[in-house]
Amino acid sequence: MADAEHTRHLRDLRVPEVRIVSLGALTTQETGGEVLADVTSNLISVEVTRNASGPGEYKLTLNNWDQHTRTHKYNDLEVIRFARRLRIDMRYLADQHEMIHDTNAKAPGWVPMIAGPITDLQFSFGSEGSRLSVNGEDDLRPLKDHNLDAKKFKSNELDIISKILRDIAHYPLELTYRKNPPAWLAFFYDEHNKINETLAKGQSYLNYVQKFIDKYDLELYLSFDPPDQVTSPQRQLLNLMPSRAHDGPLELIIILRYGHELLDFSPTIKVADMFTSARVRGRNLHRDEPSGVDGKATVAYVQAEVNAYCEGTEKLVPAPEVRRRFFPGENPSDDGEKTNLDEYRAEATARTTLLRKSRELVVVQASTIGLPRLRPRRYVRFEGIDPLFDGVYYVTTTTHTWGSDGAKTRFTAQRAGLPLPAAQKGTAV
Repeated sequence: MADAEHTRHLRDLRVPEVRIVSLGALTTQETGGEVLADVTSNLISVEVTRNASGPGEYKLTLNNWDQHTRTHKYNDLEVIRFARRLRIDMRYLADQHEMIHDTNAKAPGWVPMIAGPITDLQFSFGSEGSRLSVNGEDDLRPLKDHNLDAKKFKSNELDIISKILRDIAHYPLELTYRKNPPAWLAFFYDEHNKINETLAKGQSYLNYVQKFIDKYDLELYLSFDPPDQVTSPQRQLLNLMPSRAHDGPLELIIILRYGHELLDFSPTIKVADMFTSARVRGRNLHRDEPSGVDGKATVAYVQAEVNAYCEGTEKLVPAPEVRRRFFPGENPSDDGEKTNLDEYRAEATARTTLLRKSRELVVVQASTIGLPRLRPRRYVRFEGIDPLFDGVYYVTTTTHTWGSDGAKTRFTAQRAGLPLPAAQKGTAV
């Protein structure tokens, strides 16, 4: 349960604030930034959506009418113009603890939410007056551009992705990745374990990288560094990491209590579609290995993940076993013949298939008071709802809003296990 350190910040909350910052070209070392005071003063609402993997989005709604000059403020496409990079910051005015439950946040300051170019403008002239909706994406947007000519590679996956981003897409941010890979992903980094790959003509760079993300349970995302040094210019990092969903909480868990910080809570449990195992087969990519490859993943992978979510005497039944309990019989996933396989890649692909399906067992849609630091790839713990749903979950999507009704955070979280009653009593599944 939450102690005094976790809850004392509630009484310190002040007025939520937003500011819009204009940035220059995307570079490895981001410098400066101009606060657009006029744009900020004309804000009607703000919405920022971030995902555990892939581009984020933002939407600004602005008053577009100047009553004094009787003209439209932004129709000249000067201040608000396509491709201009904006950064959106949020905070609570004069709050000494800008993130509830974060006892390390001692100084007030702005929290950078997203940075990226303006992509679309929507003008509105109606009963609510002249308004402008500004839509943008984060700085992964350049990776949606399409490749001009086909390129062939023979290397490990990490090297191929790095070359595409650096040498072909000319993406300015250096790829940050985990230096000590988990054993099951060692091939991804191994310069001696090579595959043949082709980046097709007309294929987007992001679409190509997504193929590896989907096969090996990865997450591609941008983050601000350092996240707590809010008084200095923010540098962004491009990250390609194994999904944190299976690591368990490595840092502070954000505690959300029903009837307090938590405004609404809507969980969905899917059981019938759960896989009880996964299998990936194909021809070995190494010509000196004529036999086929058969990679398998069992419930043990899911059990290891949900064990990391448990605290004290808690026990979670993994999704494949939940499925077996209510729907007798097996429901294996068999993706058929695959290419570019060896025994390690086949097992990693099967592992990803089983884990990603299992994480759909419990999916929560919820909202809370505005928490700028509640981001994807973090963990929350729900308290005071019901034993079936209380506990730790992995956050996959967040949408932060600011407007006339204050600041709120909607989010999606998931978990690959359930505390079924029999498991709580110690009965074998």
